[in-house]
Amino acid sequence: LAPCLLTVVAIVALAASDGGFYPTAWYAAGLFFLGLLAVTLLALGRPRGLPWPAVAALALFAAYTAWNYCSIAWADDQGAAWDGANRTAAYLVVLALFALWPAERRGATLLLGVLGLGIAGLGLVELLRANASSTPADWFVGARLAGPAGYINANVAMWTVALFPCVFLATRREPPAPVRGASLAGAGVLAALALMGQSRGWALALPLGVLFYLVLVPGRIRSLLALAAVATGTLAVSGPVLAVHDELTPGGLDELLADATVAILTMAIVLFFAGTAAALVDRGVKPESRPARLASRAIAGLAAVAAVVALAVALASDPVDRVSDAWGEFKRGEDEADVGASRFGTAGTNRYDFWSVAWEVFREEPLRGVGVENFQAEYLRRGESFEQPRYAHSLELGVLAQTGLVGALLLAAALLAALVAAALALRRLPGAADRACAAAAVAVFVYWLLHASVDWLWEFPAVTAPALAMLGLAGALAPRQKRAETPTTSWSRTAPALLMAPVLLALGVSLALPWLAERHIARAAETWRTEPEAALERLDRAASLNPLATKAQLTEATIALRLDRIPRAERALRDALERQPDNSYALLELGLIAASRGDRREARALLRRALESNPRDVVVREVLGELRRGRRIDLEEVNDEIVTRARGVAITPD
Repeated sequence: LAPCLLTVVAIVALAASDGGFYPTAWYAAGLFFLGLLAVTLLALGRPRGLPWPAVAALALFAAYTAWNYCSIAWADDQGAAWDGANRTAAYLVVLALFALWPAERRGATLLLGVLGLGIAGLGLVELLRANASSTPADWFVGARLAGPAGYINANVAMWTVALFPCVFLATRREPPAPVRGASLAGAGVLAALALMGQSRGWALALPLGVLFYLVLVPGRIRSLLALAAVATGTLAVSGPVLAVHDELTPGGLDELLADATVAILTMAIVLFFAGTAAALVDRGVKPESRPARLASRAIAGLAAVAAVVALAVALASDPVDRVSDAWGEFKRGEDEADVGASRFGTAGTNRYDFWSVAWEVFREEPLRGVGVENFQAEYLRRGESFEQPRYAHSLELGVLAQTGLVGALLLAAALLAALVAAALALRRLPGAADRACAAAAVAVFVYWLLHASVDWLWEFPAVTAPALAMLGLAGALAPRQKRAETPTTSWSRTAPALLMAPVLLALGVSLALPWLAERHIARAAETWRTEPEAALERLDRAASLNPLATKAQLTEATIALRLDRIPRAERALRDALERQPDNSYALLELGLIAASRGDRREARALLRRALESNPRDVVVREVLGELRRGRRIDLEEVNDEIVTRARGVAITPD
């Protein structure tokens, strides 16, 4: 329980740190997880009685991780591929921590509660901070709540991953009544915050996730009542919550956010007292009593009637034509709804273009893919929109394009084996409460998988790590076969850790070197104005620590240009091109440097290469046009234009 609890606490901390997206955060977390695994191996020794599906899941996930590392060899951007492989290794460690050793219901319930209430508390804090801030727009992108993750859809998924544990805890008889009330209130807060994000992928995944939850988790009447209470509360506050985006006017965010915050807090207070009162009443009612059975039948009947009515309303609204129209709009890649109109009424997005490029890449490299985390360069060359997505916005298509059929089969088999382990737990666990705990953990993973299929959530450890952890936890709840007791010696405890030491050490080095490099880069970016020489030295160290990435050189070049140290900037840019020959930014800047010193021939050659890497780059096209007309190119002016263009759009990890 202890290492798993520490892992969940670290995941909540990652959630507060941009969802764990940035390398300085998730690399540190990955090293922490790896240290926990090593200590646990030393303390507990070799896991005993591990079911074969769990063994298969871990072995296949390890093979998928190894394939990620292999893909570095053929990736164009080897630094990005190394990062991607390391992130996958961190997920493998999390899965191992939760799947290797047996768990029991009380401990698993505690883990679910800490995850759900921890992220619910974080959501409440973020809402209050945004409301109290003089610049609440810092928490929003396009009038949609983006903090703390920075990417709206990942933010919404993070709230929803925690929602299911809160609903589960609110429906259990064992926790104290105030805890159950707080869990119901937390679920309401999370649902309202998710709604504020107006994620259409979430709107597709949530109903299916709720359906799976109701099917999987025993005690459906309790679950149905809790979900109905959360849905009713969310519906009650939906007006002011949606108005933050749908009715925004210049200067009006403060008032709209204040109204939404008051509504959400009021709803949370009502749900807390309702949940606490229901828990106290629940304590005095025996589940097998006649009144309880009659109440359950009545609620089930009402739910059936409501389902029939909902189906009739859906059929009356001509769903076939609506779906057909939405699909046509989705394929055309129309613009998304502007601020001041609901996003749920339009299917405008460029995902169809992203997915088409991912499928095209897979067809060209069907076995091995182009290398993990190497989608962006392919999209820049092939895509049609002016977006520059780093990821395919679909777990399945991203895996196919980047790691090919081999990687896709390994990951699919690993997740399927882990689901089989969870299914065995659901079948073998003797009590309904134990089965409910395992099923709730599986429901977290099922929702994540549904949403990750239409978005890029794999790259956010605060969303993906808890999903994999809960999947491993569900399998670990299964009773394990008892074998003949053997005397425990110090050697039997330390042998597994010693045998695994080379692998753990190699993973530790693989995680530590890029992490240290990222820390140096981040520090240099913070201090270059006041300590330029020290910042440049830090970047040199970062480049030596991470021999595959180009980030240190590109950062050094950008700083050197701001300091008017053109020769140093040029040297750093050429170093970056040695590592990644098609880096469009390095080619653009070298072309600008050549043009500024009058070497128009070299400038045109470099800029044409940059345009081949990114045919829709407006700045490159403008500079080439200026060169053809014989005009002088001002290096500083063009770089200022690049910064202005970047600041003119919503800046997210996308």
